[in-house]
Amino acid sequence: MKLLPVLLFFAFLFSCGPAREPLIVQPAFYCWETSPGYTNSDLFESLGASRIYLRLFDVAWDAVKKNPYPAGPYRSSWMWGEKIEPVPVIFITNETLQHLDSSGVAELAQHIYNKADALLYRVASFEQENQYWPDGRTEMDTNYNAAQQIMQQNMANSRKWLARIREWQIDCDWTVSTRAKFFYLLTELKRLQPAWTLSCTIRLHQFKYAEKTGVPPVDCGMLMCYNLDDLKDPDTPNSIFNYAESRKYLEPVQAYPLPLDVALPAFRWGVLFHLGKFKCIVPEQDWEAYHEQYFEQKTENLYRAKTDFTLNDQFVREGDLLRFEVPDQRELLQTINLLRRQTLAQPMNLAFFHLGSNRTSYDHIPNLQALVAAFR
Repeated sequence: MKLLPVLLFFAFLFSCGPAREPLIVQPAFYCWETSPGYTNSDLFESLGASRIYLRLFDVAWDAVKKNPYPAGPYRSSWMWGEKIEPVPVIFITNETLQHLDSSGVAELAQHIYNKADALLYRVASFEQENQYWPDGRTEMDTNYNAAQQIMQQNMANSRKWLARIREWQIDCDWTVSTRAKFFYLLTELKRLQPAWTLSCTIRLHQFKYAEKTGVPPVDCGMLMCYNLDDLKDPDTPNSIFNYAESRKYLEPVQAYPLPLDVALPAFRWGVLFHLGKFKCIVPEQDWEAYHEQYFEQKTENLYRAKTDFTLNDQFVREGDLLRFEVPDQRELLQTINLLRRQTLAQPMNLAFFHLGSNRTSYDHIPNLQALVAAFR
């Protein structure tokens, strides 16, 4: 009974605060793999996800040829189901923008548009036998008719898939020195493809210091709430996510002049150090395969190599340290409380980074469901 007055007191305090406007939240996922093999629809269905942000290709700088080039194009034949809306994403390195003048930026915009258009048609035309040739069909009139029917069905499915695209996104960690070029690039891309919504990613430092870094000329932004700290610093507690770091950028509340969607981390990795210097990132699937045999735990998330061994062509020496990083659910929920005070898009896309062939991070679906519910 002694707890009752305390509970009533807190209930009174919260009831006196301003009512939070309901927010329509649309769960989504990023897919950052070149050739994902994900085939389980349970995750999409459990969250009611309706979008997949597909990394279509990167734009990097060729230091030898002195020009930008497309790297790592999307090659998968998996089209993510009939109801999922694809959003093509193109990542552009800041280095690329540093080397271009205004005419080079205009030329790059045309190249990006042409490459994206061709690649999307190529992705849409990938055949999946179980999709285009129904199970149980054992005979066709002739080989010619069979080929014609498959081609026609293929074209029909390709058109349907392409018709679902309503938005494309440009991902770039632009700086003060490259913002004019990047914003010009966005303007050109919008001119080339006016039918689609154009969005771009916005890092927390770009959100916090909008007056300095500028506000991009796009229809909406994706606020990237992960990879907040220096991955290569051995003293960093968790480079993927930590609440203290996110709070620096989200307080005090400020009005951003674009409707904002939100991206949260749903991945894990190891960061390997040799003699205090960064060596490589260890993907979560490799960590799961090697850690029990080759590492011993020192602290909550710090591990020591017990012996020399080879890990993905990297030679690990006895005594090397690995920091295994996992986003903390409680800290994510705390950050959502801060994000909820900002001016977000309505409805808002909540995208989890990222979904691919290895789904270890998605083993705990209730955690993701709780994050979605916390925004509503």
